[in-house]
Amino acid sequence: MGRVLLLSLVLLLAGCSGTSSSLLAPDGTFSLTPKEAEAVLLRAIAAEFPDKDPIPLDDGRLGFHFNVWWLLDHDRITVQAIPQGENRFAFRVDNQGTAPAAGDPARERLMARLLEEAGRASASSGP
Repeated sequence: MGRVLLLSLVLLLAGCSGTSSSLLAPDGTFSLTPKEAEAVLLRAIAAEFPDKDPIPLDDGRLGFHFNVWWLLDHDRITVQAIPQGENRFAFRVDNQGTAPAAGDPARERLMARLLEEAGRASASSGP
């Protein structure tokens, strides 16, 4: 019993992570300016997580992060626009933490919303 509890605690503290990328989707890059790509990120976060205040990434990447919680555990969600040439962007969502029950679905929902928002923004900005 003690070993099972110890192993469960180690696995819980070790955490889990996952990544979704628009590059895995058909037409996974979008014709957007950096300002449009940032707007896509913020609209997607606001639509899926209206109670979150996204924090800009502080390392020069175009993106944001926020936390989602499940009971006492949390996952950090990081969403970013990745340059793919001049005025072309792909999108990436990562989750990392001890709450994959909250982080994995959050990551998947956010990626679906990013694809929708980016497709709309790219179509409206023209070639």
